[in-house]
Amino acid sequence: FPGDAYDAYLRKYDLDGTVLWTRPIATESFDYANAVAPDGSGVYVAGHTGGSLQWGVSGGGVDAYVQKYDVNGTLLFTGQFGSPDFDTALAVAADGTGTYVAGRTEGTILGQTSLGSVDAFVRRYNVDGNVSNVSWTQQFGTSGYDYASGLAVDATGVYVAGTTSGSFPGETLQGSTDAFVRKYDVHGEVLWTRQFGTSTYAAALGVAADATGVYVTGLVGGSFPGEASAGGADTFLRKYDPDGNAVWTRQYGSPGGDAGSGVGVGRSGVYVTGQEDGTLPGQTSAGIPDAFLLRYDVNGTLLGVRQFGTSRFDKGDGIAVGVSGVYVAGETGGSFLGETNAGGLDAFLVSLTEPPPPPVSPGLLHDAVLFVAVLAGVGILVATLAVISLRGQRKRGKVQDPPRAPPPVG
Repeated sequence: FPGDAYDAYLRKYDLDGTVLWTRPIATESFDYANAVAPDGSGVYVAGHTGGSLQWGVSGGGVDAYVQKYDVNGTLLFTGQFGSPDFDTALAVAADGTGTYVAGRTEGTILGQTSLGSVDAFVRRYNVDGNVSNVSWTQQFGTSGYDYASGLAVDATGVYVAGTTSGSFPGETLQGSTDAFVRKYDVHGEVLWTRQFGTSTYAAALGVAADATGVYVTGLVGGSFPGEASAGGADTFLRKYDPDGNAVWTRQYGSPGGDAGSGVGVGRSGVYVTGQEDGTLPGQTSAGIPDAFLLRYDVNGTLLGVRQFGTSRFDKGDGIAVGVSGVYVAGETGGSFLGETNAGGLDAFLVSLTEPPPPPVSPGLLHDAVLFVAVLAGVGILVATLAVISLRGQRKRGKVQDPPRAPPPVG
């Protein structure tokens, strides 16, 4: 891929795992793709860049961006924005009325007010996709550290999930960091905010919605009321109804560290993927850490568990649920059965049909961190980070993690 040390790319597969096209997202500086989401006419990818993307203008420092491509991989628009400091888009979602992007900023986005050292933000573009047609932007947070890492949209509004080290109005910080979920209407008005955690720490990393409510996943130290800690950090899944009432909370893990990073909901239940640093009940560790997949029904009953990986580093990053099945994307430092590691961290893509558990063997996708979405009836779309040298060759050896929001300090 062209560009400097880090470039992002967007890749499309058909439902059988055949690569249809790949598009680099590259400037003269570093570029990261952190999230991807489809709508009826194409796909949106969001992240951050140190340069100026095609049709984008640098605001100084590191900017957030969102791009739209059609189903054939043609770039339709770029929205690049931020403050003179560090800004990144960590989540994107779209529906029939608009496109939403959320993340974090270390400065002040134009027309907004900084509330703390790092703030969360959410921005809406009108459905026509005109980059100059920003519907609204909300920069929000506490006097501490805040970031938004998940977005979900339903017929009643948009849900933003993330992590805070302060207290939102009417809420109380319970640990060093808490998880939060906030709901906006399509006009950018706050409908409700829920902040939750333990006396230790909690962080929300992913969110999904269906007609019955919203599901938030992440990691937690300590125990939620009515739940038991397995040791270290555990994965959690919490459901709220559309009015912000907590319906149920589930905490699951091993004596090692666990974190849920992606959540998706479909006809056969709610799926969570992430990273496992121990051995889940009834499972076998392939190496430390492994990826995992949990399946719950909409009432919070655990229906299935699968821990999988190689003898090296493995992590599930993103999950998408469509009529054709469930797709788990992540990263590995080893080699899955029948596959060969290309050097450093490779990406993997697992396809499975609902509702059986996932296979251990992944598909054919290489390079670092991957995010996945399904465009109904068309194919699978993934966005990831390609690591290249200054001469355009793939680097070997260890790949550094992109500068995303750090985990909470427990």
